[in-house]
Amino acid sequence: MDISLSYNFDPLASYAAILSTIIAIWEFIKWRSRNEIEVLFCSDMVFVPPKDKNNLTYIVANVTNKGQTATTITHFALYYWKNKIDKFFKKNGKIVKNIPTNNSPNLIEPGQQWIGEAIQTKELEHMACEGCLYGVIVHSMGKKQIMKRIKTRPPKLNPASSPR
Repeated sequence: MDISLSYNFDPLASYAAILSTIIAIWEFIKWRSRNEIEVLFCSDMVFVPPKDKNNLTYIVANVTNKGQTATTITHFALYYWKNKIDKFFKKNGKIVKNIPTNNSPNLIEPGQQWIGEAIQTKELEHMACEGCLYGVIVHSMGKKQIMKRIKTRPPKLNPASSPR
């Protein structure tokens, strides 16, 4: 087997190599500045000053657009599964609430935030403590919805009924 190197310069191959390197660097830069949304779900939230006379607690979704382009929030919903196995296999899940968003759909520019809230009922507290309650944000920036688990504190015991 003979291996030899040819010292002939091929300008077309050199041009193609330089161009493909530039394109690869450009694609890497675009990938680094890709669109990004950060979602945070908080339970047991109270508004100060109160939004209503009953002083209700809320589950709040805080969505921040950390990307380079605008996105649109189309839906905010709560999903429930009885356990992690059902969630993993995506079976026996149900939409608990589809929370209407004000001025839906909501356009979020880069660097802006959107806040959605759902009234935290005893049923939702039970679902979050006993099963798997997830908050879901559906947006126009990607193919997949953003889903995060919501946890709440167990209901407080009445101090008068606690054992001594």
